[in-house]
Amino acid sequence: MGTGEATVKAAVIDRVRALESVANDHRAEFDQLRRMPPAVMQAIIDNDLLRLWAPASVGGAALSAHELVDVIIAASEIEGAIGWMLTNSAAASRLAAFLPPHFAHAWFASPRSLTTVSTAASGRALPADGGYRISGRWPFCSSSQEATRFCGLCEIVTPENSTDTPELIFVHLDIDSVKIEDNWQVSGLRGTGSCDVVVDDVFVEANGVHPFVNPEPREAGLLYRLPTLSIFPLTVSIVPLGLARAALKEFRSLATKRSRAGSSLPLAEREWIQFEIGRAEAHQRGAHAFILKALDELTSSIDSAPERWIEARVNFRLALTYSANACIEAVNIIAACAGTSAIQETHRIERIGRDMAAATKHVAMSANNYLVAGRVALGQPPGVSRF
Repeated sequence: MGTGEATVKAAVIDRVRALESVANDHRAEFDQLRRMPPAVMQAIIDNDLLRLWAPASVGGAALSAHELVDVIIAASEIEGAIGWMLTNSAAASRLAAFLPPHFAHAWFASPRSLTTVSTAASGRALPADGGYRISGRWPFCSSSQEATRFCGLCEIVTPENSTDTPELIFVHLDIDSVKIEDNWQVSGLRGTGSCDVVVDDVFVEANGVHPFVNPEPREAGLLYRLPTLSIFPLTVSIVPLGLARAALKEFRSLATKRSRAGSSLPLAEREWIQFEIGRAEAHQRGAHAFILKALDELTSSIDSAPERWIEARVNFRLALTYSANACIEAVNIIAACAGTSAIQETHRIERIGRDMAAATKHVAMSANNYLVAGRVALGQPPGVSRF
């Protein structure tokens, strides 16, 4: 990373850390409102944190994939829902690189620009004069109640497109043309407001769509050449790293003040606690290192022979699943060491546990990635197309 890139990343991380005080002031509202607290949302907008992967041509930060990892870890340390919003909005803002310039500017030029995205192929795009008519229901549309636009994955419906591998496109719609169902009733990441979005026969211009797989970027830069099937899963998979880091931080504070029954020693001075926290540190740091290493291999293999490219992409998804499992283990260890503090709503370790359970349920971190990686390691084809 060059000096200029490091300076940009440091500045963005400083803006992220500026959110901590307002997040602390409104901590209870994340669970109560089941969406981003308004004061926190305004701070995110004021610090221009919704366009981290948008190209510079529309005013975005245009961070690299590696830089985003550090930024989202910092955001998720503050609050899981903040990390989730920032990482999903980064992925959405990257889509500006695939749109005609006038659309990209109209939709992403403002710091308030926020697109809620669903990669579930739950929509139908019926060809019409000049574009498509869109209908469908998409689940898990994060930050939907704060969004200015919606982007959903659709199957093009034509007689010719009736194969087992239908053509999929991303469609971009104004948020006023969709219905948001307030059905985000969950235990973890409650502040993300990941509601269902419903669209009923809405027209979208042909220029407002682009392919899901291997779209042609209109902007230069490695970030926009990386496959969507790799780069979207990366974004959400960073959040567990920040949650595990937050749990370690919270426990360090707790361990200097609290003892356990049968001993007057603070937890921080008890040998078995030290041993367990060492294990938790190893899990979190190992997960972080694996993702960065796999990301290095992915970016360096983009112009390689097909065999190496497939291996790099499969191993990248493997890293995401391994990292999630390692972060779960880290938080479980910390919760065991914290004892009853880990089940009290007044202690943040309790919420981190719920947020970790929710975040790691995302399909990006599916255990199926182990199966695919094992197949390729044994000389077999991946057996799936979306990896």
